[in-house]
Amino acid sequence: MKKILIVFTGGTIGSRTQGRIINVDRRQSHALLSQYVQKYGETANFLPVQPLQLLSENTTYSTWNRLCAYLFSIDLQAFDGVIITHGSDTLSYTAALVSFLLRHTPVPVMLTAADRPLADVKSNGLENFKAAVDFITNAGLKGVFVSYRDKQGKQAIYLASRLCQADAYLDVFTPFGGAPFGYMEHGAFIPNISPCNPKPEELRADQKPVFTQPPVFITPVLMVQPYPNMQYDLFPVQNTKVVLLYLYHSATACTQGEEATSVLPFIERCRRQKTAVYGASFKRRQASGLYATEHALLQAGVAPLFNISPEAAYTKLCIAYNQNETEPERLMQQTLFFETLPER
Repeated sequence: MKKILIVFTGGTIGSRTQGRIINVDRRQSHALLSQYVQKYGETANFLPVQPLQLLSENTTYSTWNRLCAYLFSIDLQAFDGVIITHGSDTLSYTAALVSFLLRHTPVPVMLTAADRPLADVKSNGLENFKAAVDFITNAGLKGVFVSYRDKQGKQAIYLASRLCQADAYLDVFTPFGGAPFGYMEHGAFIPNISPCNPKPEELRADQKPVFTQPPVFITPVLMVQPYPNMQYDLFPVQNTKVVLLYLYHSATACTQGEEATSVLPFIERCRRQKTAVYGASFKRRQASGLYATEHALLQAGVAPLFNISPEAAYTKLCIAYNQNETEPERLMQQTLFFETLPER
């Protein structure tokens, strides 16, 4: 049987309902394994650990520091796979984090979650967990992935660096670029052939680790997402080291009108404070040209990030500016784990 490390961190999949309040309960973590064995039998040798226990919306830098310290302490070679159970609210951020730090993993590392507590008959938690076990057992791939049922009821497998935040109505995830990496069907992994996706053999290739030690998260990243009449003067930058502008889909923001509603004076304030400003997600438009507003952002000194989700861009910046092994600017130009999609 495969030897699988189960890393419980809380979340809905590790919660129970008392009265009308849903909260984490340490006993529910082991209830997941009990439910699995009862329904599917002892198909793997599970080793459970619980370094964290929280609702994932309460994730802070302190949470990431504890998780990263634990992940770097694991001898990945001692296992056939790892499953991290997590809350769904910030799953896309932690998935990106783990994919960047464990890009070199010799075994599959899966993250999974649930839309409802396991005691609810409508919960997808057990099936998401089973799909993670099946992937480790049968897919023959290494890397970092997310297992979560999609809106069609299919057991989707996502590249962890491309997961976008769940839909607030349907409670389902989508991948940046629109193409899941594949699906689990009757215990077998079926790759999703798409120009967006790496080929399975790319996942089998050995990757070098980028970090020899975990980052220590101290320096915050300010992420600003524009909307009509955004008041940029509400954002103080005096104590901010790095800003991420996650722009409209055309890599644009307002560059005209009043000083408070134009992004350009905000960028200039950042420049005077020596605050790095990154923008995402840009496209490489050599043929079609640039929008005037997009051009203005680049002329103002915004460092472009290409074809990357907000979660991956934010998390990558958090890592880059909280480690001392690589220059942050250089790290941001590297593709760590397929987070940068190919051009269309």
